[in-house]
Amino acid sequence: MTAVGWFVTDRIVEPRLQRTAPRDGAGEAAADMRLDARERRALGGALAAMAAVGALLAAMILLPSMPLHGPGQPRLPNDRVLAHIPIEVAPEGSPIEAPAHDVLAREPLLVTETPQVGRLVENPGPRWSHVIVPLIFLLFAVPGVVYGAMTGALRGQKDLNEALNHGIRTLAPVLVMLFFLAQFTSYFAYSHLDRMMAYAGGALLVAADLPVAVLLVAFVAVVIGGDFAMSGLISKFGVLAPIFVPMFMLVGISPELTTAAYRIGDSVVNIVTPLNNYLPIILAVLLKYRQGAGIGTLIALMVPYSLALGVAWTAFLLGWVALDLPLGPDGPLWFVPGSP
Repeated sequence: MTAVGWFVTDRIVEPRLQRTAPRDGAGEAAADMRLDARERRALGGALAAMAAVGALLAAMILLPSMPLHGPGQPRLPNDRVLAHIPIEVAPEGSPIEAPAHDVLAREPLLVTETPQVGRLVENPGPRWSHVIVPLIFLLFAVPGVVYGAMTGALRGQKDLNEALNHGIRTLAPVLVMLFFLAQFTSYFAYSHLDRMMAYAGGALLVAADLPVAVLLVAFVAVVIGGDFAMSGLISKFGVLAPIFVPMFMLVGISPELTTAAYRIGDSVVNIVTPLNNYLPIILAVLLKYRQGAGIGTLIALMVPYSLALGVAWTAFLLGWVALDLPLGPDGPLWFVPGSP
């Protein structure tokens, strides 16, 4: 897959970008990305700052009696722990049978705790895992500030504030696009058109009575089509697996082989489906180097990767099946109906 990706980049995508750059000014932001002497010194300082922050965080995690060492339980500022407690809701004025300390509200509805055992919102775990977000922030923010100070890009608090504002401005278009994409995805799921398409595709494959190789290729194609109708790896597999896993078992294809084919179809078009949750973020990066680019521009650049990787990966799977090699420990290719 690495070799295929290199070939597409070197022989198709980069030549296309070079042909289009003189006409629309693409690549101006990256015209000269070589570092001068001051930037090289700043890069060294930033790496040293990152090493220092990393060493400090490692000491806080590994050394006994340090704040992030050992297990911990997330708590609220008042030292209480968040938990999911089963409750019962009744109209206002209903008779109260629960003890007074179990009554959570009396109006506008009567809410009482139930005898069932509650569960923690966040389970105990390593202390550092509960503060992973600020740890990552510090690990990158400090070197960034050091680099900006050494290059002269950050000469004071005003420049730092402007840099932070720039980051928010960059995300604003992404948030707008995500809003409309979320509405489409939600309404599509609400209509159950995604499930209808999956069931219809499964019924067609059942009736086709095709050879194993053709079935696998057809299943990859069905999953690829599903990528343009359903978002999320788990949700698609939750819809397709109950249909195709039993169906393929009846013709001797193991669930492991079905899952391998599913992963191919689910992977190769993630970069070109508008339902990819990360597509707006990728587009925001593209806009840094090509102003005015849209989702169509991004998809047009990425389609060669999807086509090449889809063909190569599917051919690789068919070759693996032809060699009759297991997919892994306890991962057979074939399933014998009636076996445990």
